[in-house]
Amino acid sequence: MTNISLRLPTPPGWVAKPALQAVVGPSVDIDDRVPQVMAMGLKHFRYQERAVFPDVFSDTALSRVTSPVLVMIGDREIIYEPEAAVARAARAIPNVETELVPGARHLINVQMPELVNERVLRFFAAATQQAQREPAGADASP
Repeated sequence: MTNISLRLPTPPGWVAKPALQAVVGPSVDIDDRVPQVMAMGLKHFRYQERAVFPDVFSDTALSRVTSPVLVMIGDREIIYEPEAAVARAARAIPNVETELVPGARHLINVQMPELVNERVLRFFAAATQQAQREPAGADASP
């Protein structure tokens, strides 16, 4: 059997463990390999040449969403203002459930996976029940 040595790239500063720790919070244990694997994924991604930030949808575009939507945001989010984001979602999206999660940061699914899983499953169950109660095509436009 051949032993293959894999040399992992050095992660950029914003992927380094301290930067990730700032996003997920001190209570989450980050495996030392995570920043290295992320750096491997970024090695050929030319993020300097194109924007990597998502589009910001207008309130008009959000008001056209007809599917049930679950928005979970941590109250310790550091990338944007969590209370304002939850308020905007509640105001702009017609069929939305919002939740501001105490103690959670940006990577809420990493920091609190059990809470997120339970909440998402509850959301899917409620949406499924609602869809079964509605007659076929009830939300279709003429």
